[in-house]
Amino acid sequence: MRGHAQRRRTTTILVVLAASSLALAAFVAAAASASTSPSKRYGVINVTVDAATDHEVVGSTAFPNFTNGAVDNYYSLAHSHIDNSPFAEGTSSPADTGPVGQTAAAGNFSQPQYADARWPGKDSGTATFGNQGGPYAVAAASSYKATAESMEASSNAGGAPAAMRIAAPKGFSHRLRLALLAWKATWLPRLKLKVGPVVSPISLTVPTVTTPTVGSPTVPTPTVPANTSTTPTTSSTSTTTTSSTTTTSSSGNEGALLDSATMAGFDSKGDVLATGESALGRVNVGGGQILIEGIDVAVKVTNNGTPTPTISVDVANASIGGVPVTIDQDGVHVNGQSQALPFQQADDALNGALKQAGVQIFTVLPEVTKGTNQVTITASGVHVLFNQPVDQSGVPAQNAEHILGDVYVDSLAALAGPVPKLNLAGGSSSSVAGGSGTSTPGGSGSSSTSFGSGGGSALSSSTGSTTGGSGLTSMLTSVLHKPLWLLVGYLLWQALVLGTAASLRLGLLGGGGAS
Repeated sequence: MRGHAQRRRTTTILVVLAASSLALAAFVAAAASASTSPSKRYGVINVTVDAATDHEVVGSTAFPNFTNGAVDNYYSLAHSHIDNSPFAEGTSSPADTGPVGQTAAAGNFSQPQYADARWPGKDSGTATFGNQGGPYAVAAASSYKATAESMEASSNAGGAPAAMRIAAPKGFSHRLRLALLAWKATWLPRLKLKVGPVVSPISLTVPTVTTPTVGSPTVPTPTVPANTSTTPTTSSTSTTTTSSTTTTSSSGNEGALLDSATMAGFDSKGDVLATGESALGRVNVGGGQILIEGIDVAVKVTNNGTPTPTISVDVANASIGGVPVTIDQDGVHVNGQSQALPFQQADDALNGALKQAGVQIFTVLPEVTKGTNQVTITASGVHVLFNQPVDQSGVPAQNAEHILGDVYVDSLAALAGPVPKLNLAGGSSSSVAGGSGTSTPGGSGSSSTSFGSGGGSALSSSTGSTTGGSGLTSMLTSVLHKPLWLLVGYLLWQALVLGTAASLRLGLLGGGGAS
């Protein structure tokens, strides 16, 4: 009976040792798998993507530091960022309050209209604000991936098409109506064009956020104005090319009046991927006198050390005073250009009428800045610039610019270099440049900085001869290179487990015989 109990205890010990061996093997496999994750390919990762359906900037000439405006708001904002610190963040909001609102809120209250998710940390996962069908924002952050989306649906009672209404300066609609009536009376007969009456669509006001009073002043959130059509821009591979023709493709953006979405992460090939898109279904300026439909700006960058951007800008339709138009960097142009009719003069007169009313409408080519392992892109749809008329000299001029469809991408990804080899064999000297006495670049005879002379403290192999063990050095270096050292550790652990099991078995059998 006693021998049977001892054999049972021996079996139990062997089972426990086998289980521990399996657990260690699983740990080794998991560590090896982690070492092959996409992020391990890169020594540096830093990706930021921002998108907004309406980027509002208000400026004034009263003070130089307010030329670009303290009002720098993003409506339907989506922001994604990852880096290898490691960190990931997704932030979205239907109504970003810009620098003024954020400064007022700092240390005083939290702004609830933001959905913010961060990794690592307690905010990891998904955050939301609002409800679908109205102002809605959602953001998510996980290991080396961040996403964000902000939208407002264009549902209306009665099924009438909705438009985003952007408030204009006081008296703008009246001035625009008079200027367009005068232009039509002069040019429509000469261009042989017939247009129907302007019908103002049902408008949805861009969501605003009331900023509480902090200290003395109250910080208001300005109302965002609307935009007109834009020139489509396309880019493939690493070069960006633009086209001056306005597309008449799809209108709308799958039921959403405003929709911005961003993502920063990896694609299926393990390349760093950044995408940003901003879409507007319909925009109404000046009581329906300026209408734009189907603005869509999209930027995509894949980066495996060499960034490859793709840029597209599309506008489905645009009209001013009921007259179909296209828009490019020179302003607006009446559809149906013909050399037999004075369209060029009519276009100049139309842009002059808009400027007289206090507005300029144009597009801007995408800005692409390239660097080593990096590309920065700013792409936009239609720019609507309101200039407040100045009646007296010395009165500061003010302007409000609305960028409809705004996407910014900054992608930096540098592949990780080889792991430096350690010189574990002694040598006569060591230096960063591979031996003492070498000259620095650009200087003759000046010696490079050395980390010491004598054996063993070099970052690179010494040029001097070693006293044996060069093969051992290579072996130890390869063993210490991850994840091979995990395999070596695992094999040593297995040897210890087998040796312990054998010792226990022999000891128990020997004890049984003695009794």
